[in-house]
Amino acid sequence: MRLKFQARDCTICNLCTIACSFKNTGIINLKHSAIKINPQMPDSLTVKINYCSQCVQAYCVEACPVKALNRVEDGRVILNSELCDTCQGEYKCVSACKFSGINNPGDGLPPVKCDVCNGDPQCVKVCPLQLISIV
Repeated sequence: MRLKFQARDCTICNLCTIACSFKNTGIINLKHSAIKINPQMPDSLTVKINYCSQCVQAYCVEACPVKALNRVEDGRVILNSELCDTCQGEYKCVSACKFSGINNPGDGLPPVKCDVCNGDPQCVKVCPLQLISIV
């Protein structure tokens, strides 16, 4: 189970990132979203969306020295933030992800990655153009 974005048609409304941050923390703070929308320069008419694609070869899992990242039965890679020690601020999982799919929120907090909201992704519900789906 993973998300699929149609980035080509994204209008950068950020409703997905707002819903994600609220689901993760109970407040709206885009640093705590597992989705990052990046306008591509110089024209800013195209966007790159960074999020965890639940890779088959999950380098983040391999990089985690405390085994805070694990793959579950349905294929998702889940972060146990209680086990995560942020690698003493090195965030090895963030560095290991070749697709920038794990975010470092800063302030010594555990990284943020998509867990597909345990099968009920809020970003899918709020996208006004229905550009996000579960595959």
